Amino acid sequence: MRECVTEFGCQGLELDGALLAWGTDFIRDAGVWDVSRSRTYQDPTRIHDGFQLRLNAYRVLLTRARDGVVVFVPPIHILDETYEYLKEAGFRDLEDFNSGEG
Repeated sequence: MRECVTEFGCQGLELDGALLAWGTDFIRDAGVWDVSRSRTYQDPTRIHDGFQLRLNAYRVLLTRARDGVVVFVPPIHILDETYEYLKEAGFRDLEDFNSGEG
């Protein structure tokens, strides 16, 4: 845990493990993915498809590690639905993983 990088800084990297901190720029809201809180991706004169850019950024970040990725979802209300979605998709809580439940 020495470096913190964006999706641009990690392109081409293959790491043993990675920690991804989920942001409020790509959240589940009312059952759909939402990028409206990502201010830098809202200007249609500069950005053609802000949603696709955010989706691709998280795809890159989630696929950099060979052995595993730990995803940290901060305990803030706006990320509750995202957290639940990730759990339903198969992500496990570290507490469950460490206790042998997962």
